Amino acid sequence: MTRKSALGRLARAGLVALCLPTAPAWAATEDIATPVEAFLYADELVFSELECHARPGDVPVARRLAGEDLIFPLPVLERVPDGWLRLGVAGAACWIAPATYVERADAAPTHGARTRGLYRKPNYVTMRIFYATNRKASGEPAPANRYLGARGSLEQGVCEVSIPRDHRLGQLEQPSLWRLEFKPDPEQHVLLLSVAPQARDDFMAEVRARVAQSKSRSLFVFVHGYNANFADAARRTAQMTYDLGYDGAPILFSWPSQGRLSGYLEDENNSEWSVPDLRDFLADLARRAGDGEIYLVAHSMGNRVATRALARLLTEQPALAPRFRELLLIAPDLDVDIYRRELAPVFAQAGPRVTLYASNRDKALSASKKLHGGTRLGDASPVTVLAGMDSIDATEVETDLLGHSYFAEAKHVLSDLFAVIREHRPVSLRAWLEEVAGRDGRYWRFQAP
Repeated sequence: MTRKSALGRLARAGLVALCLPTAPAWAATEDIATPVEAFLYADELVFSELECHARPGDVPVARRLAGEDLIFPLPVLERVPDGWLRLGVAGAACWIAPATYVERADAAPTHGARTRGLYRKPNYVTMRIFYATNRKASGEPAPANRYLGARGSLEQGVCEVSIPRDHRLGQLEQPSLWRLEFKPDPEQHVLLLSVAPQARDDFMAEVRARVAQSKSRSLFVFVHGYNANFADAARRTAQMTYDLGYDGAPILFSWPSQGRLSGYLEDENNSEWSVPDLRDFLADLARRAGDGEIYLVAHSMGNRVATRALARLLTEQPALAPRFRELLLIAPDLDVDIYRRELAPVFAQAGPRVTLYASNRDKALSASKKLHGGTRLGDASPVTVLAGMDSIDATEVETDLLGHSYFAEAKHVLSDLFAVIREHRPVSLRAWLEEVAGRDGRYWRFQAP
């Protein structure tokens, strides 16, 4: 087939003029192609768009094969030792440079219906989340069962979570019998798709690269609370990342919660046991994860792990204090007097700015107060006010029946987290908050909807 006839066939599928890098000498008689989102599975290249360009020196002509909701699989006709691929395109052929595709060892995608040689493009976004955990690896292959509730040594890695393209802000979509959904579907639900442990050096290098490439030049570490398994904590971290439009490095620290309501006392013990591991992990991040700012975000019982770990780190290694920009305490299941006496002085002297979110409609913290006989820091009756801490009353925001998950479900709280993490906006400039003169000083509250 001549070059002219090859381009003629490509010309029937839609054209753009572009310039391409010089092809290798052995490809002198055929075109070069540039694929978009290209993955090589054995003998097939899967991509979302392809531009075929005339050889350098000829009239610059390019042909684009693309579809808004389609992924194209095309056969690889030839591979050469330095990575170039010869691809069959519309009855002709072109060459693909090694730097334009990623080789995969797994199977080619099978989602969607294949029609006229095309795959349907998945209707979800894949979020790549970093994690560190001191849960023991179970050895089970299913991502949701990779880490269960047993104690283990600290591991780190990356996981992938699906976010449906029609995801609703604050929602953690999952199968529902009410909607006759019997099977998890990444196009409808937030699902943990994969878990991949990494060596510490590889992990830090990838975190460092993500921070360097982001506009925010930052990372956040999320520490989940009681009754949270690894899969749900990863899903929540991905949902928050997506809803906040966060482009830095999101990191989940998952301690060995039992993931069940009856596991409260065991969770308490494991949260205390996890403090040294989080302290060491935060120290490693501060030293090795680049120069980005670090936000530490904790929910419920996770505040016990986060506050004690950071306080110990700042006491033992005060030189690392400037790395931590903000400590966000959300519905903390933490004794208010212990926090006031042991932890607040450390943060006021050497630590980051602290933001507290509390509510007097939090039934989970009311139960904890009865169990322990002491007021919890996340209880807003009254709101705890301390120097160096922005205290915010979230009682009026809409949330679940327990009133405990408002940090990731309520749009007002997500907007406030956006203002803190993404915009660095002071509390006095957040229009949805109103100032209140409390018994112990000034605090803020969300205005009633």
